[in-house]
Amino acid sequence: MKNTMKIPTRDWFWPAAVIGLILFGMTMTFGLLFASRVDGGPEVIPDYYDKAVAWDEAAAARAASDSLGWTARVERTAEGTLRLVLLNQDGEPVTGARGTLTLTRPHQANFSEVVPFRVDASGIASDLPVTARGSGLWDVRIEARRGDDRFVHILRREWNLP
Repeated sequence: MKNTMKIPTRDWFWPAAVIGLILFGMTMTFGLLFASRVDGGPEVIPDYYDKAVAWDEAAAARAASDSLGWTARVERTAEGTLRLVLLNQDGEPVTGARGTLTLTRPHQANFSEVVPFRVDASGIASDLPVTARGSGLWDVRIEARRGDDRFVHILRREWNLP
């Protein structure tokens, strides 16, 4: 006679479930840890205190800018160039404006590139050279002046800048 003992399913199910949940939790924890370190991880914003103190001034500048009714559109044209289109509240080109485009990465506190521009008679500043490279999210801060008018606007775009 052969004595074979069969372990009932209920005797190994719960220990296996607990071990499986522990392994799943560890896998998720290490996965999140790895994902948080991609692109250098979180960074401290340079001069964050001075920026916080100047927050009210920046908010007032944005409110005054919004009252102008201008709109801005930034597009990638060719490799390494951008095109800026400025329109007034009637949809007509804003001519004679000049200023800067500042490109920053939302997840990289110390990266920025400043590109000066001048808008032509058609309301377009084209072939703005950009040396920044990388794929993902980009914040484009536009600061334009025409006479006493000051336009400040921030756009977020997803670009692949080769």
